[in-house]
Amino acid sequence: MRLIFLLLIVSFSLQVTAYQQNEYLVKADKQYITNLSLDFTRSSEVIRDDILLINLTEDEASLLKKNPEVALVVENRDLHLFKTPNDLNKKLWGLNNPRKSRAAIDINAPEAWDITTGSKDVIVAVIDTGANINHDDLMDNLWENEAELNGIAGVDDDNNGYIDDIFGFDFPKNTGALGDRVGHGTHVSGTIGAKGDNSSGVVGVNWDVSLMILNMFPDRGQGQVDDAIKAIDYAVANGAQVINASWGGPAPSNDEEKEEYQLLYEAIERAGEAGVTFVAAAGNDRDDADITPMFPAAYDLDNIISVGSMDSRGRASFFSNYGKVSVDVFAPGSGITSTTANGRTGSMSGTSMASPHVAGVVALMLSVDESLNTDEIKSALINTCTPNKSLKSKSVCAGHVNAHAAIMAIE
Repeated sequence: MRLIFLLLIVSFSLQVTAYQQNEYLVKADKQYITNLSLDFTRSSEVIRDDILLINLTEDEASLLKKNPEVALVVENRDLHLFKTPNDLNKKLWGLNNPRKSRAAIDINAPEAWDITTGSKDVIVAVIDTGANINHDDLMDNLWENEAELNGIAGVDDDNNGYIDDIFGFDFPKNTGALGDRVGHGTHVSGTIGAKGDNSSGVVGVNWDVSLMILNMFPDRGQGQVDDAIKAIDYAVANGAQVINASWGGPAPSNDEEKEEYQLLYEAIERAGEAGVTFVAAAGNDRDDADITPMFPAAYDLDNIISVGSMDSRGRASFFSNYGKVSVDVFAPGSGITSTTANGRTGSMSGTSMASPHVAGVVALMLSVDESLNTDEIKSALINTCTPNKSLKSKSVCAGHVNAHAAIMAIE
């Protein structure tokens, strides 16, 4: 499966004959997967010990589906980034809105910063398009894999299957050398944790944090489910407490398509079982997500926080999905200024920009109390959000995220 940033939207239409090969994800027990990878001479890749990525014709896939030893055979579907055209607005209004109103249309960041400005002990995995790791506002807040940082170049020093994964990993290119030709991941990273009080550029929700940069998108900005699974499992295995997912795909329209999203669901479920909060953009289709959901934000998993986008007046952004049941909270997402891949700052809009505001707030909460579980985090965010008439019927909390109130609730 391929994925989009919550800058974009996925659509796929495949015309396949019995002789054409497509990528399939095959789930079975470990020994069967090992044997299957050896039996097929064509390209294949073990994603997990129970999941194999392999090129198959429709006929071959059909035969495997009938095999009682095989649990699941699904196409490797597309997932995309969600982005709308840039929209100029007041710089960093999402953190501290200069607009005068009876209720602050921002996340109350300055009030939260009186309690905490974050901690390097909190690891946030940014699963996205990579990042400019040399950006002045990001380089001091990168997660570091000490074994690889102090190891030998070209060697898998920590024996985790990834070479030179010092600050994270680029899964499509299979390299620890990180960059960001798309620019989406750099912008998202800056909102979560651009270095604060350094007289440079912008500040993120966290002045201090450890950003684990995991790229699941090739340069064209369209990723696949297999890389999403690998990135999620990597984040969990390496101690991330929060994952930001500013991407997704449309809900399956039938049981067969639903099955094709099952392995991504299971990866996020594993993250939840490990205590990882998964913050996901709700999508940019202007849809009621209760009727037309966007995955993974709409998965029925307790560790997922689905985030819609609002503008500087506190209204749902014109592009944002919404839903009284499917969207948990709104956050700033229109005309958001953050770090850019060229080493500067710039504005982007989308639920992609709203999600990292919430991921950043979760990181602030964990900097105060690292023992918080996913249920406590989600409940605090929903129960303390700022009431907003414009958003009353559009999310579970009927308002937008309030960093200060959420932190006060867990102190």
